[in-house]
Amino acid sequence: MQEKHKDMKKSSFDRNLTLQDETHATIQILRHGTCSLDLTDVNLSLIKSIVHHSLSS
Repeated sequence: MQEKHKDMKKSSFDRNLTLQDETHATIQILRHGTCSLDLTDVNLSLIKSIVHHSLSS
């Protein structure tokens, strides 16, 4: 049972790293002005919750 929990934690950690990399890449693209994104449908409270959860994990 502990092994399954450890795998889930690792998987969650890996997913967080992937999301962090994707976010960094997006920021770099926006800084260089090579694209524009429409973020009007982004749920900010959900983003805050995700960030808070990933920092506390």
